[in-house]
Amino acid sequence: MIRCTALAAGVLVAMIGCVPPVNMGPGETTTYSATLDGTQETPSVDTAASGSGTFTVDANVGTFTYEVTYSSLTGPVIAAHLHQAPIGVAGGVIVDLSDDFTGASGTASGSGSLTAAQLQALANVQVYINIHTAMHTDGEIRGQLVEAP
Repeated sequence: MIRCTALAAGVLVAMIGCVPPVNMGPGETTTYSATLDGTQETPSVDTAASGSGTFTVDANVGTFTYEVTYSSLTGPVIAAHLHQAPIGVAGGVIVDLSDDFTGASGTASGSGSLTAAQLQALANVQVYINIHTAMHTDGEIRGQLVEAP
């Protein structure tokens, strides 16, 4: 995980060190997980759909692989993305995963890459996966990525 050291003075926060961990070598990874449901959408969506995902990230090279299982969507997936925003806030798309998702239930897997700033957002629990359907074009289920224990 990328770590930052911050000093706070009143309302001013100065970032004084954002670097990858010293002991992480090439190919060493961090696993993140996500539990997806409609209550995490902004605004919340009343749906029976759910899902879960695992993301394996190599912060040294900025790549990730993932596997997401989802079920009971109101219709086929029309889009799936990683977005950048904290919990409860809608954020912009940072990675399009749409090509790997089909149907109203299924398992999708693939890979992608993240910039250093996006890796920092991920470490700060500010990245989420969102699955969109025709009935819920802003997203039917969402799950914040958190570091797996």
